[in-house]
Amino acid sequence: MESESEPEIPADDFKIFTDKTRVSILKILNERRYTTSELSRMLNLSKPTVLYHIKILENAGYVRRIENGRKWIKWIYYEL
Repeated sequence: MESESEPEIPADDFKIFTDKTRVSILKILNERRYTTSELSRMLNLSKPTVLYHIKILENAGYVRRIENGRKWIKWIYYEL
């Protein structure tokens, strides 16, 4: 009989979860998808700061970018 084990988190990903801003972004995105502007207002942080953390989460595969809209007006959302 095999025992169930906890899912393993790659060692490189631990650094991602030690930052409270990234953890907050993940918690918020767990509700629904949001734009950078919405996240910025919710977290009371600048858009460049939010984008910095989103890029880290996106590169690690925890967040994905969704483009929605037309050629000249595009909304960019992020979701888990």
